[in-house]
Amino acid sequence: MIFVGRTSMVIRVHLFAEHPLIGDRRMCTTGYFSMVAVPQGSTPPGPVPGLLFEDDEARAEHVIGAEIHAAITARRRR
Repeated sequence: MIFVGRTSMVIRVHLFAEHPLIGDRRMCTTGYFSMVAVPQGSTPPGPVPGLLFEDDEARAEHVIGAEIHAAITARRRR
């Protein structure tokens, strides 16, 4: 998880391939998924808990996640 909004989050996933005989691994692709809380009936979703940053790398990833979230929001408003 690299970004948390009020009712949404952006998740980064790395996909690896592994050689079945010798076990060498290599990263094949990276995907970013936006997940949004969906209301149940007439009750609005509650806020998503905040994200805790363990180091500077996590803070840098959060900036990327915020940019992805902003792009998704802008695309939705078109």
